[in-house]
Amino acid sequence: MDIVIIHKGFNKYVLYCLKQLKITNKNSNVYLLSDKEYKEYSKYSIFVDINNILSDDAKLFADKYIHLGKSDPNYEMFCMQRWIILRDFMKLYNIKECFYRIVMF
Repeated sequence: MDIVIIHKGFNKYVLYCLKQLKITNKNSNVYLLSDKEYKEYSKYSIFVDINNILSDDAKLFADKYIHLGKSDPNYEMFCMQRWIILRDFMKLYNIKECFYRIVMF
C-alpha cells in the first residue's frame, strides 16, 4: 500500500519518520508531498511538489478560511487544507487507497 506524508519545510523528525517508514514498508511507495525537495528526504521517499497539485478547491479553501483558534492561523489552515491536497494527489496519481500519516512533533 502506498504511504503519503504531507509536510512543509525541513524538520529532522520527518527524516526519522521517513526512514522508519521505508525500513518497515520495503514494498510500499512512500510519497512526500512538500513545498521543497530536500536531499536528506529523497533517500526514503518520492518527492511531489505540493504546488503542482494545489487545486482550485485547495486555493479556494485558503482564500475562504476564517481563523477562530488561538494557534498560528497558517498552521491551522494547512492542517485542514491538506485533506483536500491528499484527495487531489490521489486523483492525480490514480491511487485508490493509501496510508496517510500526519507527521508532527
